[in-house]
Amino acid sequence: MTDSVRTIGSRLEPLLDDWLIAQFAGAQLRLHHPVRREIALRFDQPWDGQYSYDQVVMADGGRFRMWYRGWHESTDGLSGAELYARIYTCYAESDDGIVWHRPELGLVEHAGSRANNIVLTGSDARAVSVFRDDNPATDPAERYKAIGVGPRRTPGLTALRPEDLPAWGQPLPADLGDGDLTSLLDRLPWPHRAELRGFVSPDGIHWRAIEPDPLIIAPPDPMAMFDSHNLAFWDGELGEYVVYARGWTPPGVRAIRRCTSPDFRRWSEFAFIDMGDAPTEHLYKNGAIPYARAPHIRLMFPKRFVSSRRRFAEWEGNGISDTVFMSSRDGIHWQRRFGEAFVRPGSDPENWTDRNMYLGSGMLATAPHELSFYVIEHYRHPGAHLRRYTLRTDGFVSAYAGAVGGELLTHPLVFAGAQLQLNMATSAAGSVRVELQQPDGTPLPGYRLDDCPPLFGDDIARTVHWRDGARLEGLAGQPIRLRLVLHDADVYALQFA
Repeated sequence: MTDSVRTIGSRLEPLLDDWLIAQFAGAQLRLHHPVRREIALRFDQPWDGQYSYDQVVMADGGRFRMWYRGWHESTDGLSGAELYARIYTCYAESDDGIVWHRPELGLVEHAGSRANNIVLTGSDARAVSVFRDDNPATDPAERYKAIGVGPRRTPGLTALRPEDLPAWGQPLPADLGDGDLTSLLDRLPWPHRAELRGFVSPDGIHWRAIEPDPLIIAPPDPMAMFDSHNLAFWDGELGEYVVYARGWTPPGVRAIRRCTSPDFRRWSEFAFIDMGDAPTEHLYKNGAIPYARAPHIRLMFPKRFVSSRRRFAEWEGNGISDTVFMSSRDGIHWQRRFGEAFVRPGSDPENWTDRNMYLGSGMLATAPHELSFYVIEHYRHPGAHLRRYTLRTDGFVSAYAGAVGGELLTHPLVFAGAQLQLNMATSAAGSVRVELQQPDGTPLPGYRLDDCPPLFGDDIARTVHWRDGARLEGLAGQPIRLRLVLHDADVYALQFA
């Protein structure tokens, strides 16, 4: 038995894909789904409302922080300048990820008052996504960075003029075919290329534009649109900044593209991410983020938009949405192994109208065993809100076998550490056992399957023991295989500690 060796050191390895697993026998990878919890934030302030969207959350300095788009009024009949002026980037905080509050920041005037939580207006940018820059070389004055969709303007302009922003809400031609993107862009009242603007801040509250001109201008082709929540972050594994942005592929399918930068100023050309043989579907937003517990893993939670469906005939817009799940080990090649939804609209009828169920950017560890996500519900309804959903820590995907049993065998791997720990769960009658093998499949003495007492229970980091008490230091640094035998059990992740 020959196979390529995986070097994992002592890092956590979530079992999301086939990278570590060479063979299955009676076991499989299965996707898990977040549990719907309480409403976390109601969009019920005069400066936010039923059009609010594009949430970003992070744990930062002993607190949980959120930025989101506040947008209350309808856009019908507004000029471009008026439209942008009514879109805000807002800020909220929480001690526990459950109860959120809006601090009065006093930065931006709304209806004659600065008693609000607004940090930017749409005159600067909309659909803003914030991240904390963990690049060790970053200037503390730029510790927080953001990108946002800027108003379209003629390339070369450094000052925004109202006449460069045509009216929003003009009716589209009646003969426009569904998904006919080229025709759409040729005939829409927005003749200029889209742009992304860049912002920096020392604290995530007080922002300034990097420069008056756009950070990134869309390519000069029929895909020159950024009309979505485009995300940026510092990828510490790659040592560069990454943007995942809206793109379109013929014949007009919403897709995701990527560019990189060494300094957040100079950016590469866009390239579409590689999704292998995944089905062609509208991926409306992307939700990309490195997984904090395993930063070499990038996760993505695209909002899948089924544009041709309408659940309720009386609703004015087509399209319904859910959230899907993807993962990547290099940020370029993305595996969408599971065709089913990660988050469904559920039984609530107001989630079955267009553009709901966006999971947003970021997740919070709200307990040692729990991750929290925040999902847009009731979009364009009077009760629009963010709802918290929770998932087991590392619990996106597991290696699973039922009561009949099954097993998996890893590729040869090289580890560092003295103990093997599993994130695992079984039934009362279920079990997990582990055997260590040489690369050719020969069981190692003292680490055979019969030497491993059955593990049962539900633990985030369960240490594996063998009967003679053998530790693993003597095996560190040399290739071995793991054989996991499961009965009515899930294993979500493993780590040598």
